[in-house]
Amino acid sequence: MTERELPLYEVFIRSRTGLDHKHVGSIHASDAQMAIANARDVYTRRQEGVSIWVVESQAITASDP
Repeated sequence: MTERELPLYEVFIRSRTGLDHKHVGSIHASDAQMAIANARDVYTRRQEGVSIWVVESQAITASDP
């Protein structure tokens, strides 16, 4: 399976306790646990994030601007 065939996940990270989660990017992964592991590798350095959320992109509904 190529990367393009894997589900796309949106990644949200909370950098410190008390702050909101911020959208930092997207990542392809085979499942949510792999998405978290990959997001930690790609979007955090030296374990900076205290919390990582991943949401499959197809599960997000957005308003039309």
